[in-house]
Amino acid sequence: MKIKKAYIQHFKIPFKEPILGQDPYKEGFYFVCETDTGKKGIGELSTYRGLHPHDAKALKNEIEYVADQFLNQTLQFEKFCPHSPLFNLVVIQDIDPRLLFCVEGALLDLMVGSSLFHDSQPEIQALIIPGRPLPKKLSRINKIKIGKLHFNDEIDFLRNLPGQLRLDSNKSISAKMVRDYWEALGEKIDYFEDPFPFSSKWVELAKDGIPMALDEDFVDYLDHDLTFLKALIIKPNLLPGIHNTFKLIDKLKTPLVVSSTFESKVGIRTLRRITQYKGFKYKTLHGLGTLHYLEDH
Repeated sequence: MKIKKAYIQHFKIPFKEPILGQDPYKEGFYFVCETDTGKKGIGELSTYRGLHPHDAKALKNEIEYVADQFLNQTLQFEKFCPHSPLFNLVVIQDIDPRLLFCVEGALLDLMVGSSLFHDSQPEIQALIIPGRPLPKKLSRINKIKIGKLHFNDEIDFLRNLPGQLRLDSNKSISAKMVRDYWEALGEKIDYFEDPFPFSSKWVELAKDGIPMALDEDFVDYLDHDLTFLKALIIKPNLLPGIHNTFKLIDKLKTPLVVSSTFESKVGIRTLRRITQYKGFKYKTLHGLGTLHYLEDH
């Protein structure tokens, strides 16, 4: 199978309502490659301010270089390795690591039907942002941003939401407040995500039966014992390549929840494919329910 076309497409999709600290739209590039057998792969190059240290628009020359290098390459499926850059399928000299999520996402499209992936569709948690309309479709477990309302009003609001909740405060509450939420809501809480900076207090809370989950910062603590956590939140678009996500899936014993950074349909499709990787040894709901915040979904 040979690459016959490779090119980029610019996209710019408005948010339905502004997201704090972000531009009023999602902007970036799609990397597209087509083979001589009629297959097409598409990956998304986009960024989220506050999480990515760079801007996707600044990488136009780099992604154009990759498109030029892709042309006429024969995909080397016999050398495939899920843990290697570009999965060993193609050779690109000096590729910028910031492009790997995008380019490897396109390569995943070309591997549809591979025995490396299962066919079942992932279960998706909805994302609830207080002050915004509720998603039309909620799941049995949903994620909600907390700490925006008076505590008693917030507890009343949370009690009336269906299913279990994953409470995300973006490091804005204390250990005492975690205990207060737990006392008020108990097992309605699936876990607390990143309530305050990671410390020994997390272990103390977990020992008391309070479920805790560490966000994408967990990659800074891989030398720690993280098995006391209920989940680790992984944002593949922040890592240098999907192959590194596959490495972590195969290495770690704590369940991983794949999470988006408000990607468009193309990026969400890539993230869904990652959840179908056969290295996953557990079932969980993934954090991919963000498309309804974009106009074009």
